[in-house]
Amino acid sequence: GLIPGVSYTGTYTIPYTGSSESDCELQLPAETITQNGLTLTYPGGPVSSTGTITYTLSGTYTGAAYGAAVTFTTSSGCQIYLGPCSSCKQLLELFPGTPDGVYKIDPDQGLTAFGTMNAQCDMTTDGGGWTMVLNYLHRAGTSPATTVRTYLPVIGSSTLGTNEAGNASIWGHGNRALQATLKPTEYRFYGITSGHNRVMHFKTAHAGSITYFTTGVGNASGIQNSFTPLTGHTTNLPATATNFDNAGANNELSIYPFYRPNFYWNIGLSNVYWHVDDGNTTDITSTLHRVWVR
Repeated sequence: GLIPGVSYTGTYTIPYTGSSESDCELQLPAETITQNGLTLTYPGGPVSSTGTITYTLSGTYTGAAYGAAVTFTTSSGCQIYLGPCSSCKQLLELFPGTPDGVYKIDPDQGLTAFGTMNAQCDMTTDGGGWTMVLNYLHRAGTSPATTVRTYLPVIGSSTLGTNEAGNASIWGHGNRALQATLKPTEYRFYGITSGHNRVMHFKTAHAGSITYFTTGVGNASGIQNSFTPLTGHTTNLPATATNFDNAGANNELSIYPFYRPNFYWNIGLSNVYWHVDDGNTTDITSTLHRVWVR
C-alpha cells in the first residue's frame, strides 16, 4: 500500500484496440495527472490502431494512511489504481507466485473503517491466498487475556512454550467487523498443544459458520459435516463436535465454537482455559491457535 512520505516511481502500460478499418495514424496529446503528490505522465505521440500506451509515475505520496490509495482517470477514461490489495487472496490473484510473508493490505480499500495494515499471508497451503485473522501462542502456566483488535496479527514464533502474550503485533485476533470486511468464503483452523500429539488443521466453507464468525448470528452447527482436512490433521474435532456455543461479540472464534465434552477448541476462557481437542482443566499446557480466512 501507499505510505505517506514515501517516494514512488514506475511505469504503467495500458493495452488498447482501435478501429481495424482505419489506416490512419492517430496522435494522442501529452497528459499529466497529479493526485496526493503522485504524478502520472504520458508524453504524447503517434499511436497505431492497436498497441499500448505507457504512463510514467513519479512523486511522493502526501495522502492519508487510511485508504492509502490513488485512482488516476486518464483523458481516455482508463483508470489506474495504486494502492494495497484488500486481502492476501487478491494479492495472489494479481501477482501469482507471491511467496508467504507479511504484506500491506487495506481491507476496505478507500473507506475509513480500516486503514492500511500488515497481514500475514499464507500463499502456499491449499493453493494459498490465506489471510491470518487470529494468532495465540500461549505458554503453560500463564493466564493472559485474549485481545480483540481492529487490525490483523502476524506470526512471531510457532514454537510451543513461547510466551507471546500481550505483544501488540502478534497476539490477538481481528474483530468480526474486520473479518466481515475481508469477505471470506472459507475459514481455516490450525491448533497444536503440548498436551498431546494431535494436530488440528482443516478448512470450511460452511455458510452458517461463516455467518456466525462474521456477524455473530447463529452458531457453527454444521461445521462437523462440512469441512476438509488439510495436511497433518489428526484431531477428533470438528468431526465429532456435538455442541456449538454462541459466545457473544468478538468471541465467535475463541470461545467454544465447536466441541464435545472433554474435546474443546477454546482460547483463553476466563484467561485460564486453552484447549486444542482436549479438556484440560486450566492453563497447564502450551498451545498454539491460528485461524485464517480466504
